[in-house]
Amino acid sequence: MGDRTNGMWCFTISLCCEGLRSKEEGVQFFWHSLLCNALPDASNLMILLSCCRGKEALAQGKRLHVLAKSTAWDSQLAVGTALLSMYNRCGSLQESRVSFDKLLEKSVVSWNAMITACVQHNYEEEAIQLFICMQNEGFLPNKITYIIAASACAGGLDILTGKSLYLQALSRGVQSDVAVASAFVNMYSKFGFIESAGRVFHDVEVPCVVLWTGMLTVYCQHRYTKEAISIYCQMKEIGILPNAVTFLCLISTCDEDELLSIGKQTHAQVMACGFQSNIIISTALAVMYSKFGLMEESQELFSSIAEKSTLSWNAWILSSVNSGQSNRGMQLFSDMLHQGLCPDKYTFVNVLHACSCLRSVFNGKIIHQHLLQTELSLDTVVCNALIDMYGNFMLLSLAQSIFDRMHNKNIITWNTLITSYARSNDNINALIIFRQMQGEGMYPNAITFASILTPLAQRNCLYDCWRMHNQIIYKGFDLDPVVATNMITAYGMNEALNSAHIVFDKVTERDDGIWCAYISMLCQNDVPGVLWVLDNMRNQGSIPSRTILLGCVSSCLNLSLRKISHLHVGILHLTAECNETELSALISKYAEYGDLSQAWSLFNEGSCTPISWNSMIGALAGHGQAIQAFKVFVDMKLLGIMANETTFLHLFSACNHAGLVDDAFRLLILMGFVSDRPVAACHHQCILDLLGRAGQLNIALLLANTMPFKPSVVTWTSFLGSCTNMSDVALGEGAANYLFEVSSDDFVPYILLARMYSEISAFAA
Repeated sequence: MGDRTNGMWCFTISLCCEGLRSKEEGVQFFWHSLLCNALPDASNLMILLSCCRGKEALAQGKRLHVLAKSTAWDSQLAVGTALLSMYNRCGSLQESRVSFDKLLEKSVVSWNAMITACVQHNYEEEAIQLFICMQNEGFLPNKITYIIAASACAGGLDILTGKSLYLQALSRGVQSDVAVASAFVNMYSKFGFIESAGRVFHDVEVPCVVLWTGMLTVYCQHRYTKEAISIYCQMKEIGILPNAVTFLCLISTCDEDELLSIGKQTHAQVMACGFQSNIIISTALAVMYSKFGLMEESQELFSSIAEKSTLSWNAWILSSVNSGQSNRGMQLFSDMLHQGLCPDKYTFVNVLHACSCLRSVFNGKIIHQHLLQTELSLDTVVCNALIDMYGNFMLLSLAQSIFDRMHNKNIITWNTLITSYARSNDNINALIIFRQMQGEGMYPNAITFASILTPLAQRNCLYDCWRMHNQIIYKGFDLDPVVATNMITAYGMNEALNSAHIVFDKVTERDDGIWCAYISMLCQNDVPGVLWVLDNMRNQGSIPSRTILLGCVSSCLNLSLRKISHLHVGILHLTAECNETELSALISKYAEYGDLSQAWSLFNEGSCTPISWNSMIGALAGHGQAIQAFKVFVDMKLLGIMANETTFLHLFSACNHAGLVDDAFRLLILMGFVSDRPVAACHHQCILDLLGRAGQLNIALLLANTMPFKPSVVTWTSFLGSCTNMSDVALGEGAANYLFEVSSDDFVPYILLARMYSEISAFAA
């Protein structure tokens, strides 16, 4: 081509940047035009600045900024606003603020751009300050300003500013604008003020489908199910057609058994409105059916999706895992890979959760190795899932190493590691992480405090309980039901009854968990009057729920058999018959008190569920009736009831009590055929105890060294006890030396070893 005029260069660059050709080509044309001595054009510069998006484009944006400085355009309103918006899109809030401050004159547009930048970078407080400064300098906010400011108040949970902002919008008459009203509805939803959100919604004379859907979303998010269904019906009555988001909100609400009919009606309306080909809606419907346990309908919907996205596969895997079909979830993950789809971080989170459910350390480590070869290995969400998985497997050193390598830790990261240590009753490391968290400027939330209280629910932790309680009060979480429940439990275990009473009395809205914790605390400390507490509940107009009565049955170790019978009658007063959980607890409790006839009677009267069968087998095993326990197991199999881990644990216990070594090994082989779960550590522990009692120490040692778990301190302590009983010095010293290395503070191995030496010396004498 020959010489181009300045106008031709500008026209070509505009065509590229506006999408008719590639934006990269437009940038190349621009720089080439400068080499050809064409005069730069401010409008083209602003178009090019609008093309700079993401951190990778920051260098290009800075080059354009240098050009703007050389032409003195950066101080002009339009170019300066374009520059600060560019820096915001490229992730540099500091440069955005510098560009904003250099503007010789400002407009509402530039103020809006700067406030938007602060909100998008989660600097809500600074955004609100800018909003105030804007008005102080004489600029009147427009509708966009109110939308951005409402978002800032919502993100920063600034209730007072949010309320005054709405009153200001009301006085200026902009609150009836659909976009402004939607922003305020969302703001009040974030505050938890659902009625206020409803008033904003009703103030709009002609709400569109967007605002209707926004209000429906608020009701769905806050579990106002009746209101959500009601507002959807109102939409239909006045002729507003729902969109895809409307249906997604309504489908997400249908997750309780009584809402199945609503879910099916919604499915029918999705079909009628022609949204059945929408992948996201079809996926949501499939997930909904899986929540109801209707796996055939769920499978049919997933299969009907022609081109499954990663989102669809993720939902399919997650619904399988949540419905107890973790093996199915792992198979779907394999199918997804075979079809050439690239898993994202949520895929790995779901699959790692499946590994936890299956107790498959091997698969979990394989997936971890695969992750290390991808860019997701340091992703915060994925690392949180890895920490949780290794925490479930009690592999805390691996969980800690992942935590230490993370660059970006959020509150979930800290809570997950604290929970992992708490789950293993390692209160020392849990407290260390808790203090480290605060030292690094991360504020604990209710979940943090609920988790850190768990390992404090053991003896000799009263001082830590008091210190933690003071922090909880200072942070304002003392009325949180879960925190209060764990606080009562921790004080109860440390025999601080007065402190537990104070926590209980302060909570005015008591749920079943708090009542159960309080009653359990009374029982554990042999405090009489548990039944009086239940009577007092009734006198205050609160009817004890089945959960509370069940908690009484499970925890009241000091109650007489007569009082257990009273609780049994109390359950029957609430309902015509016991459910399977209550039946199981009562069978176990009657068996503990030696009343096997009553346990048998309850078992025969109840429904045939795995829980009640397991309770009966456990009751017989506990009374040394191994043969009878195996007979019940055979009957269970004949009726087609699937045995689970608990079933086999009770049977191994029966073998242990009766010394049935051969039967235990036959049972171990049988377990591999009839159960989809691998043999757990607790099952191996039972067999090791049995071999130790039978004097077969060499076989026990071989099993300990070859089982698919690293033997725990409990395992080796039990083995040392067996060696002591059998006076096997060589094996006993080996076990003791190992325990001295891994658990030097534990005095039990020293006592057992000393006892073994003493007995051998006495025998020799």
